[in-house]
Amino acid sequence: MNKLKAYTIMEMIVTMLIAGITISMAYSSYKIISGQFGQYKANSQRNYDLILFNKLLLKDFLNSSRVIRKSDGLRCEYEDKTIDYFFENRYVIRKSEITDTFKIVISNPKFYFLNEENFVPEVLIDKVGFDGIIGEDILPFIYKREYGADVLIEKEKEEELIQ
Repeated sequence: MNKLKAYTIMEMIVTMLIAGITISMAYSSYKIISGQFGQYKANSQRNYDLILFNKLLLKDFLNSSRVIRKSDGLRCEYEDKTIDYFFENRYVIRKSEITDTFKIVISNPKFYFLNEENFVPEVLIDKVGFDGIIGEDILPFIYKREYGADVLIEKEKEEELIQ
């Protein structure tokens, strides 16, 4: 009688069990790596938003001809354009030709002119400080600039006209 070469049921069960264990280990490793990559991507996006926000606000604060305090943020006035920053509850909006939204919560904003805190909207400021809350991190932000004599004299004249 000719015998056929074949696997027994027990050999097939053991092979399927080993294959199942190997596949479940590979899937578990994939889920762990995928989760870590998701966290890395979210942190990278958060850091990118933070760096871009800081870079744009610093550039606008230093390069504009005047910075005006607004009731809900600040305005950077250039000779040919105006850029507004609105401090909302959960984000900051930068509005110029293009509107940008940054997921940064602003708390305790303080506006200054000549080292005196300024509480009145629509006035010139030379320093702003606030806490930026991103996720669970609280980061202090301080921007300071110096005006030329022409801007200070113009501000003084405006104050004389008001009085």
